[in-house]
Amino acid sequence: TGIVTGIEASSSVTNLSITNNMISLGVDLMGNPMNKLNEYNGIKASIDTSIITHNSVYIAGTGDRNANALNLIKKNSSVCRVTNNILVNMHSQATANVWTFNHAVVFDPLFTTTLSGLIMSNNLYWVNGINSFTGGYNNIRYLTLAAWQSAISNDNNSLAGDPNFIAPAANTASTNLHIQLPTPANAAGIIEPSVTHDFDDELRSGLTPVDIGADAILSVPQPVIFSFTPASALSGTTVTI
Repeated sequence: TGIVTGIEASSSVTNLSITNNMISLGVDLMGNPMNKLNEYNGIKASIDTSIITHNSVYIAGTGDRNANALNLIKKNSSVCRVTNNILVNMHSQATANVWTFNHAVVFDPLFTTTLSGLIMSNNLYWVNGINSFTGGYNNIRYLTLAAWQSAISNDNNSLAGDPNFIAPAANTASTNLHIQLPTPANAAGIIEPSVTHDFDDELRSGLTPVDIGADAILSVPQPVIFSFTPASALSGTTVTI
């Protein structure tokens, strides 16, 4: 029993920039879902005066404890941004109960006092499992994206759907949170001027501006040339590909 967190930022820290991270929790070394009484938080942070953008988080496993892809605290009306994140929660509880829940995103009810100043947009949510919800705020859980958007009115441009990660629940050596086509994350983000490169240090503007998540991809796969006729020719010769 314990608390497992990918990234945790102290509530006393301000002006945070949490960007371009890939976080996978709840899967053991061999790629099996963990059945432990652990609380999981992909990212846990106080977000006043901060930005959390272009992260990809995947939570798996089972067990009767809370599991949140994104666990946030907001205590004042200062401006903060939560954008372009892929938040997947596949965690499932062994038994449904009224004390523990799974969320793609949750505002910690013990510390959050206001959503004023929050800019929350163009995130991609995907949840599945017992007691799984898109979002949680003020001790109320919202099952669907539409219900979540109606409740907080700060997240109108976000999406719900499977991001199509390459290998989110593989063994340690093979886990891969890069996205692949088709994916709803493609070209569905909002420009964040401070984030010019992606997880692989590739220039985002040279790919599909703007993809949601830590990984940026081309919207159209590059063609692969299998053969051309003639097989060799002088410069200026017309060939058939």
